[in-house]
Amino acid sequence: MTTVAMFSLYFDSKYRNDGTNPAPVFNLSTPITLSNPNHRFVATVKSVDIPFSFKSLTAPYNTLVIDYDESPNPAFSFTITIPPGNYSISILLSTFLSLVNAGIVAGGAANPPAIGATYDKNTGKVTFTIAKVSGASATTVVFFWTGNDLLAEFFGFLDTANTTLSYNPAGVPSYINNISPIHVNCSPISSLYIRSTTLTQPSSSEEELTEFTTSVSDILLKVPVTSPYNSWLYYQNSDVEVMLNNRIIDTIQFYVTALTYDTINFDGVHWKIHLQIKEVRDEWVDRAEEENRKATAELQRLENERARMLRELEGLQGEMQTKLPSLQQVAVTPEEQKEADQKVLENELMAEVEANREAEKMA
Repeated sequence: MTTVAMFSLYFDSKYRNDGTNPAPVFNLSTPITLSNPNHRFVATVKSVDIPFSFKSLTAPYNTLVIDYDESPNPAFSFTITIPPGNYSISILLSTFLSLVNAGIVAGGAANPPAIGATYDKNTGKVTFTIAKVSGASATTVVFFWTGNDLLAEFFGFLDTANTTLSYNPAGVPSYINNISPIHVNCSPISSLYIRSTTLTQPSSSEEELTEFTTSVSDILLKVPVTSPYNSWLYYQNSDVEVMLNNRIIDTIQFYVTALTYDTINFDGVHWKIHLQIKEVRDEWVDRAEEENRKATAELQRLENERARMLRELEGLQGEMQTKLPSLQQVAVTPEEQKEADQKVLENELMAEVEANREAEKMA
């Protein structure tokens, strides 16, 4: 591709024309328009300055539904909400257990059990336990991971199976799926995605990041998260560019996501982006223009040759007109033609007489 024009645009979410801080909208004072309908725009996010002020665990993925059944008392359900934040597994487990045990008590349990959890650093797995404290009732507690895959993976569980903790009246515990099948992941955000709904991409740009089907991508750049919380992510890009469908660019919207299509919350801290827009001409356009130049040159050559031949013809016509009078002067008169015919006739008669003589001799 050949670059026809290039535009460098610098934006700060603080000075947006519309939108929100994590999803700002900017109106260009001078729209960028393709100079040729056969050209295309290419967008490159050259650099970003992003604050690591966002949380790994946020709403609505920080809630969990729990069932509690202590026979013969009525069963009940309750929902815990983990405060948004960035957690280590030890702090997350401590917060989780406090909320679960408090919810059981608040729900009216007659003989609340002790729900516990341990984390094995060697395996990276969590094990949930239940212990009888008092009473002689059979008790069952269920954690509903189904429907919240993001929260489940924080604890090392999958959303395909729930966790059941129970014990019989004698206090003998039994478990279903109480040991996490996968490694815990309290830092699931390894990358951020700079996206745009106004800079549209062709169908050849696809993604399958937040759902089980491919879709047309609106990602401009993937930014790795390599800095600690409460710091800044500075990222420069030199080779990732995306083709655009736009014919005119007058409004540019950005938004930043991580694990879902939900916009990242920077907690009010502004961020910056350097965007480069290039107008490019494809190779096939270059080839077409080269063929057009060759055809034009050949047409010009033929026109020049035609003009030369016309000039030569005009010259020959002039020469003929000049020589015609002299040719007319040497033309044969009727008398001269009659005399010439008479001589031809006499010659023919003489030849006939001579032939008769030869025939008589032979006889």
